[in-house]
Amino acid sequence: MPMTRRRPGDIVRLTGRAGFGGAPGLWRIMPDGFIPWCPGGCGDPECREWVTLWEVDADGIETGAVAYHVNECEMADPDTPTPAGAGPASPASGE
Repeated sequence: MPMTRRRPGDIVRLTGRAGFGGAPGLWRIMPDGFIPWCPGGCGDPECREWVTLWEVDADGIETGAVAYHVNECEMADPDTPTPAGAGPASPASGE
């Protein structure tokens, strides 16, 4: 099943640790670019690595946490539940 193609401004859910600094929770893809292939080696030729994501709360307000170099194969749609035991969204969010 092909993964969802993402765009700058999209809100995504990380369900585990992802990229550098990414943790379970909601994140917004920032418009500062992407690498047009997956350095994680997921095998999907269209998977991209997005340079910067900012964590957001349930209202879409930025928490101050930043993740770098997150692959699309590490992202889920925002309504995907975070698995039990996945840990807090981030130290900055206080969750």
